[in-house]
Amino acid sequence: MTLGTDGTVGTAGADVATVSRRDVLTRPALLAAAAGGVAVGVTAVLARGSGSRPGAGAVASVAAAVVLVLAFSGLTGWVMCAVAHAAPGVLFAAAVGSYVVKVVVFGVAAAIAAARPGFSATGFAVGGAVTLVAWLAAETAGVLRRPGLRSQTFGAPR
Repeated sequence: MTLGTDGTVGTAGADVATVSRRDVLTRPALLAAAAGGVAVGVTAVLARGSGSRPGAGAVASVAAAVVLVLAFSGLTGWVMCAVAHAAPGVLFAAAVGSYVVKVVVFGVAAAIAAARPGFSATGFAVGGAVTLVAWLAAETAGVLRRPGLRSQTFGAPR
């Protein structure tokens, strides 16, 4: 893998297939943020109808999940772009290292949030799931938009 001076990531060789950082970071972040915003908005509308303090806790729980997913997904994308030119062992270490950091931070954040009154585990899970699915869908679409990567990654059609 190579990291181009124009911010592209690809495989070295005569037929270089690249994926821009826009495809794996910017577009997914924007779509996921929009989806997370919709999740927060829907929760706020539903909480307003209940008119209770637990409703505000649900909105805060969804918003916290959206922020965590955006931060974690962005961290992973940034780390992978930063080490794309490195040896496979370095890529593996970076992927595992960023995963361990995310798990530890998520565990600490969940423990702190769960101790707060009004925390909604359901809201947290739904907000996180909606945002994560949007990020992954946008990232996958960005990568699959590059025909050269499809043939290199999945092999020639049979």
